[in-house]
Amino acid sequence: MEKRLVRIEEMLSTLITIVGNVSSKVEHVESHQQKILQNLDKVKQEQIALRQEMTELKQEQSAFKQEMTELKQEQSAFKQESAELKQELLSFKGEMEKGYGEIIGKLAEMQADQEFTWEKSARNEREIAKLKSRIEY
Repeated sequence: MEKRLVRIEEMLSTLITIVGNVSSKVEHVESHQQKILQNLDKVKQEQIALRQEMTELKQEQSAFKQEMTELKQEQSAFKQESAELKQELLSFKGEMEKGYGEIIGKLAEMQADQEFTWEKSARNEREIAKLKSRIEY
């Protein structure tokens, strides 16, 4: 019976050692699990921060697209104004050329009138000179 008791003691001792080892391993696993949970919390916080940054980037991108749309509209308006100014300039140029042609025509008429007047005046002076010379003799 004593052998039996010794054997039971040995078994209990072994069981206690095993339970101690298991308990130690459970504590180690719990510690590891706690670290994993902390890391998971950090990852979740980083993920939240990334989502916020992504939202901000999307807002900035949307604002940029809006600005681009406005710039395109302004550019279109400038092109329209430029085309209108070009058309007005061509119209003005046509009017200027027409007016220039009329002025040149009037100047040509005036020059012809002046030449006619000079020619007539010179003829009249010659005739007057002839008449004077006849009268004087």
